[in-house]
Amino acid sequence: MELADWYTWWKHSGTRELREILMSEWDPIGVADISEAQDEYDTYVGQIAERLRKGESGDEIGEYLIWAEGRMGLSATDAARERDRELGARLVSWHSDATA
Repeated sequence: MELADWYTWWKHSGTRELREILMSEWDPIGVADISEAQDEYDTYVGQIAERLRKGESGDEIGEYLIWAEGRMGLSATDAARERDRELGARLVSWHSDATA
């Protein structure tokens, strides 16, 4: 996908879809059910999108999610690390399908 097309996709649906995925499948601080907090992870959305656009692997995206949780003051448990790596792979797949 050309860069201009990618930005159009990102503006029209990518941002919203990624935000929804992070809220439903990641949500490390447990705010998914709070309507006022639906933008809670927007700080990380752009960074994740850029990493996906550049072709980072699921493991690399997962490591970024682990880093982000640390930045939030959360400890990286084994379960959280596994969840983040699995979500990293899921995000790579989602991005690939959405931009094909």
